[in-house]
Amino acid sequence: GSTFSVHLPKSVTTQIINGFVVYCDGQPFVLPLDRVLETMQVTAGQIESIIGKGRCVLRHDEMLTVVSLHAALSRKRERTSARDDETLVAVQGQRGRYAIVVDSVLGVRKLVLKTIHGLQTCANFVTGAALMGDGTIALVLDLEDLLMAGAGGAQRAAISRPLNRRIA
Repeated sequence: GSTFSVHLPKSVTTQIINGFVVYCDGQPFVLPLDRVLETMQVTAGQIESIIGKGRCVLRHDEMLTVVSLHAALSRKRERTSARDDETLVAVQGQRGRYAIVVDSVLGVRKLVLKTIHGLQTCANFVTGAALMGDGTIALVLDLEDLLMAGAGGAQRAAISRPLNRRIA
């Protein structure tokens, strides 16, 4: 008889996804691509306060609840220009459509999801991290938890420290 021995390498847990990258306070964040409907520029005057819904914007004959990524992250928003335009990303949530206020949009990117040890956040809506092509870490957001935190206003989460570091 013959004996065969097979040694299998440890499985690689790296996963490549398509994500929609936005920036807030200089930090990249990833939204699930399949939930992003469109991006838009609106003036501050187009965002209205509605009793029972909060801040809303009219888009395609539908009122979208406006959720500020800055507010959800408990970060102070600093204006870099005198203009009062807002960049919004319209998304489809389980309970309807929303518009998320962001600083800027990078767009669709292929990202490498990795387990990054030592990543400390106290935000309930951060589900992981992704490595961008330039080595920057982008936090992957759980859209439903973000929308509940931002639209509900009761729970405010914060990221404990900026993650503007690179992985070699």
